[in-house]
Amino acid sequence: MQHITPAVPIVPGQPPKTFREPQSRMARYVLSLIDLAGKKGTTIKEMVRLHPHYTSSTISSRPSELERTGHIFYAGDKRGESRIVRHIKYIDSILL
Repeated sequence: MQHITPAVPIVPGQPPKTFREPQSRMARYVLSLIDLAGKKGTTIKEMVRLHPHYTSSTISSRPSELERTGHIFYAGDKRGESRIVRHIKYIDSILL
């Protein structure tokens, strides 16, 4: 059984009840990068490598905020040593 880390209870096919747009511009940007990665997801290392104009701490601090607010999830898989993060809209296709 895979372990996921949703911040709020999730009903398949519906956004979390506390769903709202991320507040900071950078959180919205990181969420868009995660969304662009699609079902395969991305890692923090990959986002930092593809966007060197941002410091690694600028990108790496956002997923925890996005996870708390129910925008992203971790299915427990890794690419290399890094956890793969995915947009919440892919939770049904990953965990079924």
